[in-house]
Amino acid sequence: ASSWKGEQGSALACVEANRNYFMTIAREAFARGRLMMSAMRLNGRPLAQRLSFIAGSGAFAFKTAYDENHAGSSPGMLLEIDNIQRLHTRTDVEWMDSCATPIHFINRLWTDRRAIRSVLISTGRKSGDLLVEIMPLMKRLSRGLRSIKQSAATKEKEK
Repeated sequence: ASSWKGEQGSALACVEANRNYFMTIAREAFARGRLMMSAMRLNGRPLAQRLSFIAGSGAFAFKTAYDENHAGSSPGMLLEIDNIQRLHTRTDVEWMDSCATPIHFINRLWTDRRAIRSVLISTGRKSGDLLVEIMPLMKRLSRGLRSIKQSAATKEKEK
């Protein structure tokens, strides 16, 4: 919460409900043997920490944080390299999804890609057929509204 995410109020610790959610899922994953955590420390202080969840034979990166005072040394990237090395020694995890956006620094390390697609199939009833027909229009409308909101927010910040 001490980084830019904290300043913007988007860090998990900034909102009590988000913090409680995170603590609950982390505790549950640990209790079930489904939590992967690692940290890089200097004199006992965390430089970088990361948390992932194991699901079946795979894992999903959930959160990585680093001390911005040491950003020049790339502690988050160094911890990610260590994470990848550790994954290759595990027999219970066959793959890991970085859960990163297509344009993200971590993609320099995670070079393999899988295509993920959503498929909507009608139930064969008229209401299902109608829903399948209008779904592309609804997606375009949603993207348009989101774009309008972002433009308005940008203009508001510029004032």
